[in-house]
Amino acid sequence: MTRDEVIALAKAVHLDAIMPFLSEDEIGLLMDFAAAIEARNVEIAEYRAFENELRGLLGDLPLHGYADAVRNLQENLKSTELRANANAEMFKGLQAELHATNNFASCAKLELERVQTERDILLKLLVDIRFAPGDDGKRMSDELVEYCRELRKDVERYRWLRDPERCESPGDFLNIGLLQMDAAIDAAMQTQAPHGA
Repeated sequence: MTRDEVIALAKAVHLDAIMPFLSEDEIGLLMDFAAAIEARNVEIAEYRAFENELRGLLGDLPLHGYADAVRNLQENLKSTELRANANAEMFKGLQAELHATNNFASCAKLELERVQTERDILLKLLVDIRFAPGDDGKRMSDELVEYCRELRKDVERYRWLRDPERCESPGDFLNIGLLQMDAAIDAAMQTQAPHGA
């Protein structure tokens, strides 16, 4: 963005409304421009005040009244300096606010990056978990959960059949059909206690 664009934008919108969208360089340009305008406005106001005072003094006061006029001008100058200092302090406050906002934006960006990284890790974990039991990625979440439950039951049946202390005669289940085999093993697992129980 050029200086002219920053200037045009600053004139069209309040300063605080555009700050979050400007780069550091653009903000620097905008601040330099604002400071220059403020200084110029103060100079113009001081000159006009001095001119008006002088016209009033020359037109209305006799020669011996110049000492009072000078004192008035000095008081006006001090008052103007106080206002200028107050404006400078206000501007410093705005700069501090901008700095705090920039710090907050940096922290927010870091947090967003951390959350995105964590999301990517969790997504990879989900894909790994999905494909570990042989899912082809086409099952919906509830179907995948049910598929995993059935796999667990199959694993428990297989381990039960292999354990001689839990299953006394695994051969009894070989002569029945596959559909009846699961139900028969489940029933046997419920009724047959391990040796020594």
